[in-house]
Amino acid sequence: MHSQLSKILTPWQPRLCFVHIPKTGGTSIRFYLRDLVGKRRILWANGPANREKWNAIDAKGIRKLKVIGGHVEGPDFRRKLPENVRFAAVVRSPVERSISHFNFIVNPRNPKRNHALKAELKHFGLDRGVFESVEFIRTISNTQCRFICGKPSAKEAIAVLENQKWIADTIHNVEFVAREITTALAINSTVEFPHANSRLKPPARIKDRTLHRIEELNQEDTILYEYVAGISRPSI
Repeated sequence: MHSQLSKILTPWQPRLCFVHIPKTGGTSIRFYLRDLVGKRRILWANGPANREKWNAIDAKGIRKLKVIGGHVEGPDFRRKLPENVRFAAVVRSPVERSISHFNFIVNPRNPKRNHALKAELKHFGLDRGVFESVEFIRTISNTQCRFICGKPSAKEAIAVLENQKWIADTIHNVEFVAREITTALAINSTVEFPHANSRLKPPARIKDRTLHRIEELNQEDTILYEYVAGISRPSI
């Protein structure tokens, strides 16, 4: 697939893939990219319908796009895209991300949204959920590493970021990511960044036991986050 796609050069061959790690500010990036390149030139594989579109898309359909993104792990995107596509992602403090994901499930902005874990997590609450909800534990454990490299490994995720020259930063610098993406797409943009995540707030105080449990579940994501944030630079 790589060789076939790489030989086909068209004005609309995809130039960017945004790996949308849940609860990291990717919705703002999605709205920005939609306004930047137009609805017809972007496929965002979030939700069952758009995920099916991504699963079914062929080389001809891919060539009509400028941007592809969504809640899909990087290696799954990579398998169907040309080698010269630039990848991008935003990461977040694992503790903040886990709490945000809990709140997204239990108290969604859209009251009609009924997540499969909503009833269970409402019953457990966060303090019990991080110990007793098997699916929630799976959902929040080293998720950011898995989205970048397909494995819960900071070392491998960092190597992917470095070797493939990803555009990456933290949720607090999401506008920087947007500017870098605009440059990668070679577009002179006057599009205003939408700030879909303007309600971003520090997490409420949680019990030490719960905090330590989230940290325990996200040791690899913590290394990745600190690397991207520039806090530390582990050897790869």
